[in-house]
Amino acid sequence: MDFYRSEYPDVTTSPSEHFLSVGWIEGRNPNPYFDTTSYLTSAPDVARSGINPYLHYLTIGRQEGRIVEPSASPSVRTTLLFGQPVTNWVDIIFDYVDVEYYRRVYGLDAEVNAIAHFAYRGWRIGASPNAATDMVALRSVQQEATRLFVNPLVAHLYQRRGPIPTIKPKVRILRGASAAASHDDNHESNLLEVISPYFDEPYYKARYPDIASSSADPLQHYAYTGWREGRDPCAWFCTEYYLSNNADVRDAGVNPFWHFLVAGRVEGRRPKRPRDLERSVVEEAWRQVLAVPQRQNVGKAEIVSAKTFWKQFAGGDGAGGPIVLSFSHDSYTENIGGTQIFIADEERQFTRSGVTYVHLAPSTPSTRFEQNQEWLILTIDGKRVGLVHCDVLATPPKWFRLQRTVAIATIHSMLGHSPEWITKIIQTWGAKKILIWGHDYSLTCTNYNLLRNNLEYCGLPPTESLMCRVCAFGAERKASFERVLAVLRELSPIIVAPSEAAALLLSKGLKDLESHPKVVPHWRLVKGRRRTPRKLNNPTKTGFVGYPVSNKGWLEFLELSADPEIRLGHSFFHFTADNRFTPDGVTPIATASSASDRLQTVRLLKEYEVDIVLVLSPWPETFSYVAHEAILSGAGILCFKNSGNVAALANQGFGRVCDSVEELKKVLLDPSLGDWLKALPQRRFLFRHEASAASASFLEASSTSLMVRG
Repeated sequence: MDFYRSEYPDVTTSPSEHFLSVGWIEGRNPNPYFDTTSYLTSAPDVARSGINPYLHYLTIGRQEGRIVEPSASPSVRTTLLFGQPVTNWVDIIFDYVDVEYYRRVYGLDAEVNAIAHFAYRGWRIGASPNAATDMVALRSVQQEATRLFVNPLVAHLYQRRGPIPTIKPKVRILRGASAAASHDDNHESNLLEVISPYFDEPYYKARYPDIASSSADPLQHYAYTGWREGRDPCAWFCTEYYLSNNADVRDAGVNPFWHFLVAGRVEGRRPKRPRDLERSVVEEAWRQVLAVPQRQNVGKAEIVSAKTFWKQFAGGDGAGGPIVLSFSHDSYTENIGGTQIFIADEERQFTRSGVTYVHLAPSTPSTRFEQNQEWLILTIDGKRVGLVHCDVLATPPKWFRLQRTVAIATIHSMLGHSPEWITKIIQTWGAKKILIWGHDYSLTCTNYNLLRNNLEYCGLPPTESLMCRVCAFGAERKASFERVLAVLRELSPIIVAPSEAAALLLSKGLKDLESHPKVVPHWRLVKGRRRTPRKLNNPTKTGFVGYPVSNKGWLEFLELSADPEIRLGHSFFHFTADNRFTPDGVTPIATASSASDRLQTVRLLKEYEVDIVLVLSPWPETFSYVAHEAILSGAGILCFKNSGNVAALANQGFGRVCDSVEELKKVLLDPSLGDWLKALPQRRFLFRHEASAASASFLEASSTSLMVRG
């Protein structure tokens, strides 16, 4: 532990014991290769759990593909900034940290060194060393230090840059009838009383896991410190927006949320920018495109050597049986989603037939085609084996093609991969048949769901279209599309779509190939006997199923569920594996359908007697499990006209298609809504599903001989 001793000279006990007990809480790093604070920030579930992040990474995180950053070592960072190593950070800031204040605000246990916590971790998550220091201003003065991960207070004191920026004293700012509220004493005395009824503690703890994982009182933290760190007290108020647009409030130094509640709202001041949710989605689209590609996450312990890899396929005289080679965007055994469940079904179907199922996924998942994704996660017959280099995969030994037959190569997604490597691997393995699935539209556009700036369906215009020029993904689209075309031309695969709606749109995007995709639905609905009529609920039970993301219609659901008139006649439910952002007034129900329990969501929809499921995807879904689950449960579906497979189901009589949110509101408020529900076929008949066996069923229908070594 020489690293620990040299970087943290204030530690006088055993370095390993110190790190394992309190060092990680204080933000100290165990070695040059692991940054504790970065890991906790990127993994809020780990931060909430209270588990030592380094132990989590070694035992779980590495297998999950979690990203780690190199250590922000004090000696290295200060050498870059000062020209020499400076590691006595605790000593430098000792007299400037108000320990009592810091412990109270950030809820530190007694054994944690408050000064060290601020030195190494606290400042990076927005903490202040005392009530007076203006950390926002200090960061501005010490921009280079902040960029290099040197505590700006340490840098300021070491460089003797003059007075430390302090928070400006409060002044009177309110006018008219609100003027009495501006007195300093009144502000301090009624601060908690005023903001408490409007403060959303679950939201605050979900958004800021460092607070959730500490013993700090969330309300008091926001009231006295959190607002200075730019944190928001609830979903409908933005602290930074309010301060940046109200200079008088900012200069007065009063809590902006308190000001809005006692004066700002009657003065017509906005609590957050107009169309904030939509604008945030667009901003995230641009951040996504402009982000620097992550380093490939490679743990040496997981690397599979060439000798070990190919030894697994040495069957001798062909005894090993046929192989299926599969590619997708992530590890299907470790992630939850429709495509992952579909691949799991495919794997089981093949392995039951004695086929070896080899699956490859990028070691560092992404939503684009990478230039050189060299390390892939290897899973064989549903068991993760490790990481294998593309050079190994693309150079099979001479005996391989003599002893084993690669019956099928099936590409479920190329996102995160280098398409050129996929082509080379499939060619050198000598696959007899090649399929490429259109689970989404990444074959036609950089943005797999065809949402312009992640917000509006674009209609899949030509790559030279002016519409692409105003989209964050437009600049990359043409080059990415050329790489896709190169794969399709070299491999000549069968293109498969999970619905007719998807096939039509893929045909439009791939018209240069003059190849209409084959349609193989993931599920087929089969009508059964009449069911016992379900009574109508009053209020109507209306649900949203899935993660709270904009490309699934979450923004529209928030608008509908918050409408006071609609809420008079509807009770709202959110069925999800992540209920951190479920709003007030909506009942969260934990659900996570998986390959081992495909119908969990159907059972829960039945159990809670949900009448309507809002499937509000603003893009043409290629196949919606949620819509099918709703129908199997007996619920009606409401959707938008551009929702692809969802709209197709609704037009078959299982739901209703709407042009806009306003039309949706009218449907939900329609007095005849109950009559419409009673007439739906899924309320009068039982339906069951027949799952396809994915690529296996398609090939059984088209060329069963491929399953036998030729």
